[in-house]
Amino acid sequence: MKDYSNRVGIGRPKGYKMSDESKQKISDSKTGQKQDEKTRERISKGVKKERHTGAPINIIMTTDIESLNEIPTKSGYVNVAIPNPVCGQPSFVMRKHVALMEKELGRKLQPGEEVHHWSSKDNNEMMILTLCKDRKHHRKLDRSRRNIKKEIQKSIDWSKKHKLNNCDLEQDVVLVWKAVLSGEIDAIQEG
Repeated sequence: MKDYSNRVGIGRPKGYKMSDESKQKISDSKTGQKQDEKTRERISKGVKKERHTGAPINIIMTTDIESLNEIPTKSGYVNVAIPNPVCGQPSFVMRKHVALMEKELGRKLQPGEEVHHWSSKDNNEMMILTLCKDRKHHRKLDRSRRNIKKEIQKSIDWSKKHKLNNCDLEQDVVLVWKAVLSGEIDAIQEG
């Protein structure tokens, strides 16, 4: 059996197989635990816990999100602290791209809706944010972005090989996506 005693962090390592004895101990420890009615209902329906909703839409609509201080996260996203108009209450901290999309839509995101970045996670221009109806749609757009990046990377490699101008991959992906959104790409393909 492997020695995991020197592991840093919480949880089991990837690929760890729990023994039947350990599984039984966990099961026994949970026996007799009481959940409230709401929790039992969520478990029986398989409903996930409600997500944090951020600031109310009326506060988002009246706030200049672009002027707020940006708080970078470890995962690469940018959070913003939206001031709470109620004296003495803490600010609403939420992802900047979500706040921008909700302000653009004039409503809160529906459960399941996600905002997709066509560029890096810290680039929050409205032109490169897309509303996804669900996680499946978001993953499909991620695959499209990767395919566009691969094609542009091929062009950049060809340009470098032939000693042409320097190219910026992220900038080119954004330019291609803007062309797709504005209809320029379709016009080129038809002509």
